[in-house]
Amino acid sequence: MARALVGKTGGVLFCVQCLSAIDEGGLMALSGLSRRLYIGGLVAASVCVAAISWRDAALQYWRRQAAQDIASGGNVPSMFADDPQMRLSLALARFQNLAVERNEAAAFAADARAALRSDPINPDALYVMGMVAEQGRLGAGIPLFTLAERLSRRHVYNELALESVLSAQGDLAGAVARIDNLVSVAPDMASPIFSSIAPALRDSSLRAAFAPYVRRPWYGYLVKSAVENGVDTATILALLHSGEGSINPAMRAEIYAGLIRRNVSEKDFDSVRRLVGGLPSKDRQVIASFGFLPGSNDPRLSVLGWTLANDATTSAVIGGDGKLSVSVEGEQSRVVATRTTLVAAGRYVLTQTVGHDPSSLRAGLIWNLSCTLSPDISIWRQPIPDRGGDSASYQSIITIPANCTAQDWGLISMGEAGQGASTVTIGGMQLRRQ
Repeated sequence: MARALVGKTGGVLFCVQCLSAIDEGGLMALSGLSRRLYIGGLVAASVCVAAISWRDAALQYWRRQAAQDIASGGNVPSMFADDPQMRLSLALARFQNLAVERNEAAAFAADARAALRSDPINPDALYVMGMVAEQGRLGAGIPLFTLAERLSRRHVYNELALESVLSAQGDLAGAVARIDNLVSVAPDMASPIFSSIAPALRDSSLRAAFAPYVRRPWYGYLVKSAVENGVDTATILALLHSGEGSINPAMRAEIYAGLIRRNVSEKDFDSVRRLVGGLPSKDRQVIASFGFLPGSNDPRLSVLGWTLANDATTSAVIGGDGKLSVSVEGEQSRVVATRTTLVAAGRYVLTQTVGHDPSSLRAGLIWNLSCTLSPDISIWRQPIPDRGGDSASYQSIITIPANCTAQDWGLISMGEAGQGASTVTIGGMQLRRQ
């Protein structure tokens, strides 16, 4: 019975409307037979409405399933063969997967127009029509992409298409505006987009197109991506200069640390010196001092600060008093502190004060210095002698050769056999030219 009534939607609605027009008082005035007929009609109408709702829900379910299958590479099911929205879903999936043959374009355009007729506010249809137009001539789809954008700036594929076409036509300002839309509404897109355009940032005209967006939350990630993708230091510094004061300080420090680390590994010490000049004055002061200043092991300084060991058997900690405390557990030989410096060639005096925990056996410490360009060749290696007592001061003469533009320092612990825990402190560190 319900199946027969489903197709008579108009009659059901009319019946419901008529029945609902009878208020409670009118219902009471009806005779017993009429009242039973009224209630029976109301039940029938309710069944009809429920059946129609069930049908619509089922259609929506299968429509969603079909759309998912199409997006995964399937075809339009036969039950939806004449549904313009389903055929539009197929066109969308094919264009998004770059799998459209030229002889299919006309049919997809017709499907998009049919879908647009049934739903005039349809950015998907405009996008497909734009993609078809682009197959005929570069730039022909721009008006359609722009109309779709007016309906929704959150249509990722439409924004990608518009950015690509505008970029190909040399409209960098328009292309960057679409990148702004994309990464603002879909932050997950930032990484692949920024990685793909990173090499092109060497072009000053593209950097100029990004200049109006330096205060966007994503600008720092653009610069960071350029560092990670090997863009030259001069370009990175130009991007940082454009965004002066607008990039989050933590992000800016991370960018500088990545640049310093990369340029040291590439032995480009001229660039490293330029980067140091752009650091905050506090950081420049720490780098210029050779001692164990508080904060001199901050990761922001990269290899130009101290890197300290910290594990189950050996640890090194810089205290607020400017001393390095080294703890060695048992017979351990390893590097406990390293740092790269940019000291000019010449003769220097290294001063340090070494203290021992009188209640523990004393692990030996050795300083090793090599040129960064020749890390396997030591230019100075000096064990710190144990002269007894709780502390002692030492001076060493060090000569930095002319071809040694950067230096790697390493403090090595040498635990004794059968030794328990040992603690050593080093303070009063100075490196001054003689």
